[in-house]
Amino acid sequence: MKLDIKTIKFTNHKSFQNDFHSISDLKNVNVFIGRNNCGKSSCIDIFQALTDVKKYTEINASIRIGKELSYSDLERVFSLPIYKQHNIKKYEEILQAYDNKYIEFDVSKYNDNALDFNTVITSENGFADNNWDSVGRDLRDMFSGLICIRLNAERDITPEQEVKGVSLSENGTGAANLIHHILHFDKYEERLVRIDLLEALNKIMYLDSKFDGITVQKVSDEKWEIFLYENDNRYPLSKMGSGLKTIILVLLNLLVVPYISGNIKISREDVDYEKYIFAFEELENNLHPALQRRLFDYIYEFSKEHNTMVLLTTHSHVAINMFADKEETQLYHVVKENRKSSIVNVGDYITKSEILNDLDVRASDLLQSNGIIWVEGPSDKIYIKHWLEIWGDQELVEGVDYQFLYYGGRILSHFTAEHDSNDDNLIKILSTNRNAAIVIDSDKRNENAEITETKTRIKKEFESTEKFCWITKGKEIENYVPIDAINKAYADKKIEDQCEQYQLFPDYIKKKLNINTFDKVAFAHKVVKHINDENSKDILDLKERVVELCKIIKLWNFK
Repeated sequence: MKLDIKTIKFTNHKSFQNDFHSISDLKNVNVFIGRNNCGKSSCIDIFQALTDVKKYTEINASIRIGKELSYSDLERVFSLPIYKQHNIKKYEEILQAYDNKYIEFDVSKYNDNALDFNTVITSENGFADNNWDSVGRDLRDMFSGLICIRLNAERDITPEQEVKGVSLSENGTGAANLIHHILHFDKYEERLVRIDLLEALNKIMYLDSKFDGITVQKVSDEKWEIFLYENDNRYPLSKMGSGLKTIILVLLNLLVVPYISGNIKISREDVDYEKYIFAFEELENNLHPALQRRLFDYIYEFSKEHNTMVLLTTHSHVAINMFADKEETQLYHVVKENRKSSIVNVGDYITKSEILNDLDVRASDLLQSNGIIWVEGPSDKIYIKHWLEIWGDQELVEGVDYQFLYYGGRILSHFTAEHDSNDDNLIKILSTNRNAAIVIDSDKRNENAEITETKTRIKKEFESTEKFCWITKGKEIENYVPIDAINKAYADKKIEDQCEQYQLFPDYIKKKLNINTFDKVAFAHKVVKHINDENSKDILDLKERVVELCKIIKLWNFK
């Protein structure tokens, strides 16, 4: 679910002051990345304020909504059918004047139950004083129908006394009572917990645990305790890890809470997930990286399946790795300097050192991963993962047998594969994980061109410790993309010649497709579906190097 808006702007809320700060290009999953106390939670506050007038009143921030103008908007505001029928020139002038433009509305309190979106802010392109009230009413209707469900970074599940009502607070209070009611009161569908929640829990936990049942029983002080069963052994949740509690709270919010509406039973088919926004804060706390990846992957697939919106705050590099190349995900970097916060829409910013330095991606965070493939950026990951699926006998699973990390192009000069390097300014790749492989674009423009000093050093360091280093035989990874896959992806075009070994691929593809800009990640997602063994096996050294990488990954995992 994407909100039908261009941007959310806000100011005068906590560390976001003075200028308006923008959250734009919202997708199914929106990830706010940054250090602790940088202002990530404040961004979640804004979404809550837009869906709950009481929250809006509490935070007292200045909020603006920017909406792209649709044809239906213009049709109502300017009576376009009349112009089209009687004044075609005026009709065409209006369409041209407002093409690719948007308007901004100030948000204010409408009444005790709704917000107002009636004040038009002149856009950067300029607007005549027309009546935009109908568009404002559309925004009011859209936000008044949304529900934001939030899970805070500070959370827990504890034994609870039974109460009549069912609810789940932002810190986890009410979880035991909620499960108790679902399992024991016939007004609710017990399969929500007994089957749906348990199956989802096992899907996320499958390498670490497999639970056979979940129940709630009364313990001391008349409190109800959640118990999990594993191989006929019963374990109280209060004695288990906080990471497991986090996963259960996420699943309760996704699978159970939307079915509970003021203690009124509704059928499973009646839940309209498109009206929900789920906000989860710092889910990585006390979770092993492998569990983080499986939880994040579950959330992403859930959001796509149900077309719902998820907001995540994180300071985990695992989240970057999981979401950076996914189509229905947007990343935002939240930075705080001199007590003031700002937001950067990540995009290609992922390749810059600031985000890596901000999250301190170095040291031994990934020591427990089976192995890491270091690549320059998200598009490289898309291709290499697909090639591993083609020539890895479908045995290799990302997040289980290996994972990707980005070194970000020019930032490669800040890395070293020398474990005993005395240079504290360099990120020690093998200290991060002793099982490592790296793929590097040669960037050669002709056969006689020299590989840069940094790439030559990295190759020598990897090979000296018998680690896999692949410097592309062509200029970059895209030079391995077969023409057959491109022609199938872009069926309306007919390209007759393969990109040459040292040809600059962006120039090649822009000319062939007659486009002005080249989005590497979007192109990779579109083309990779058509790459197979038959159209790729004879391109340069591609199959040879991928097969070699597959063997190495299998050795990491004793396969």
